[in-house]
Amino acid sequence: MTPYRFSACCLLLGSFLFAASDSGLPSDAQVVIFDGISTGFKAEGWGGVTPVSEAKALRLIVTEKATPWCGMFLKAKSPMAFEWPATKLYLVFFVNGDDDTFGTHIGIQKLQFSLSSQKVAFSKNGYMPLSSFIEGGAVDRDPATWQRVVVPLAKLDRAAEQTAVDTLFFQYVAEAPKAGIRIATMYFTVTAPAPPAPRVETKGA
Repeated sequence: MTPYRFSACCLLLGSFLFAASDSGLPSDAQVVIFDGISTGFKAEGWGGVTPVSEAKALRLIVTEKATPWCGMFLKAKSPMAFEWPATKLYLVFFVNGDDDTFGTHIGIQKLQFSLSSQKVAFSKNGYMPLSSFIEGGAVDRDPATWQRVVVPLAKLDRAAEQTAVDTLFFQYVAEAPKAGIRIATMYFTVTAPAPPAPRVETKGA
């Protein structure tokens, strides 16, 4: 799995709004949800999930009070308009596992997500499984790697009707995991991200 690195960001204007920093975003990135930039999106959890900002990411902490189907949403005060048709855009973000209460890094969390604007979801099914869009097919157990998630909005059956986004939901599937996940560098872009380099295993290595 490709280890991605991120620039640091700092907290500003409330619990989950961020101040600008050099993040290495592509020049055509638009509607940046967060990456060291004060974007106007605010995070709130439900069912025992507590979103906590740290130096470079947003942690979806699963507390002792977590219930099945718990999660978090990021919501803007008003819809953030796209500069291009939604079907030409890609949502890109990075995820990592997190530590449990004993300090053990946990992966393989089952997660689903949804995008909406003015309470209309981009997909008729509402939530989409993270496993369909994450490199490697699942959150791995390596704390040193950040896995990229690429969502072509053209694959979402209501995307053609959308001109903006105001809410993103992240929900753990069924039972709450022993540890949550971390999310970093989330934005929309019109440039299709390059596919990851293939993993080639050598016998006897």
